[in-house]
Amino acid sequence: MSCYSTDFKDREDKKKATLETWGNFNYLDLSYTLKDYSISGPTAQAKVEWLIKFYLKEGSRTKENKTVLNVRFKKEDGSWKIKETKPIS
Repeated sequence: MSCYSTDFKDREDKKKATLETWGNFNYLDLSYTLKDYSISGPTAQAKVEWLIKFYLKEGSRTKENKTVLNVRFKKEDGSWKIKETKPIS
């Protein structure tokens, strides 16, 4: 959760949901690509493409999932943190 800003909306709910989801999978790789980004002082925006490789804990074949989000970042304690995410419509 260290990549999320302290004022990320429903941060604790996000943490709980993430931990529950991670409990069902073995993650092999996580990568992301920033596209169409812009920086304005202590904030930034980008389209982020996440690619996750995983398999279910009960031994399924390796799978991939690609998610694309509009992400707003905030400079916090010297690092860029995720402040808000929105699905690409």
